[in-house]
Amino acid sequence: MVPPLDRRDLLCALAVASGAPTLLLPRRGRAASPARDAELRGTELRAIERDALGITLELGLRHGPFPHGGLPYDDDTTFVFVPAHHRGGRSIDTVVHFHGHSTNARATMGEKQLRAQVHASGRNAILVVPQGPVDAKDSRWGRLDLADGLVAFLREVRGALQSAEISAVLEDAAIVGARPGSLAISAHSGGYRVAASCLTRGGCNVNEVYLFDALYGVRDDFRSWVLARRDRHGARERHKLLAWYRVDSVAAQCAELRRELAIDGVAYRHVLDEREADPTAMTRARVGFVRSSVGHRDVVHATDALRNALSWSCLAAAPK
Repeated sequence: MVPPLDRRDLLCALAVASGAPTLLLPRRGRAASPARDAELRGTELRAIERDALGITLELGLRHGPFPHGGLPYDDDTTFVFVPAHHRGGRSIDTVVHFHGHSTNARATMGEKQLRAQVHASGRNAILVVPQGPVDAKDSRWGRLDLADGLVAFLREVRGALQSAEISAVLEDAAIVGARPGSLAISAHSGGYRVAASCLTRGGCNVNEVYLFDALYGVRDDFRSWVLARRDRHGARERHKLLAWYRVDSVAAQCAELRRELAIDGVAYRHVLDEREADPTAMTRARVGFVRSSVGHRDVVHATDALRNALSWSCLAAAPK
């Protein structure tokens, strides 16, 4: 006798057959077969954490970086943080953060104080932190290195957030029927390569990029991205790049990019003491370089650099 499918499996099988996205609540009461889960896998809500800062969701995503292409990583986790002050509107402003080498998404969320900084910035934006290579010195990010990888990934994130299950959890912060808004990419250290991949082949417009001691290479990708909208001046129309530097090799790359931008006729701000950064000037800047006063590991959070980047950004402020 063939055992009947439970409700969860039936919904998943129907979704796979139709090609439609699906959100599944965590499995209870029995172990899953890895092969069977891969065949039937949909978007999965795995955990919900709520505190004064907002709501953090742990999702398993079909279009996340991994598993993919025989690479030695199989963690499909993505964390999504919706700050307590967030209110749904016509569009969803989004910040995607890529962690560096020898760490993971969960550790990065805590160590780099990402949630607290997004909350403190007062932006009406969500934070998305995908799991890259786990605790490895590896800059390969699976599906997010592919053509249209970013757009597929963010489409699945938005679909999950607009599901009935998550909408009920978010309550006043619920995101229903919203289209993509402004998009910022943040990267620390070894996350620079996937950030560049998202700019060059990700399939959607990225408005702003924040590199935290991360410009180790592929400089032309970032330069070309800035130049692509050099003639646009609206905050949400241009491409804006902010780069913090501390490591000597990153400082050298930043100096070379400044030289190239000067030849291109693109103005930039260069702040030698981050404590003296002028918020108005940094908000207006198309490109900004900031010499960090702290070590490489602490660049993202010790001086609230991510919070500052968001405060200077084109992302919408939270409603009063």
